[in-house]
Amino acid sequence: MSDTATLLDLDATTALESVVREQRVAARAEANRLAAVVAFCDCHPVVDVHDVAAAWPADASLDGEVAAPPLAGEGCPQVTEDAVHELSAALGISHHAALGLVGKTLELRFRLPRLWRLVQDLTSRPGRH
Repeated sequence: MSDTATLLDLDATTALESVVREQRVAARAEANRLAAVVAFCDCHPVVDVHDVAAAWPADASLDGEVAAPPLAGEGCPQVTEDAVHELSAALGISHHAALGLVGKTLELRFRLPRLWRLVQDLTSRPGRH
């Protein structure tokens, strides 16, 4: 018998318990995924300003300096463009989606530490505040 057939045979109480359990598993998986994104970013610090991942392509100024808007706000670490490319490829998502994932995750971790703790202890879920 398949798992789906087994689930369809549950009584209301057991089905509801299963829904709650699966919701908790999904929340734990998402919290773990965000923590892994932060760990991955920590492994790819920017050492050359020309390698920084930015919210959109950098514009070169007249003096040759690169002016690129950061992915995340003040207090968040910068991440290399190559890291974002690697994450994009590994997750099978667009580069733009990977930029958003990295930026939002770094914002949550470094600029909203209390909310980060709530997400990590499953009191709150990302995107539901």
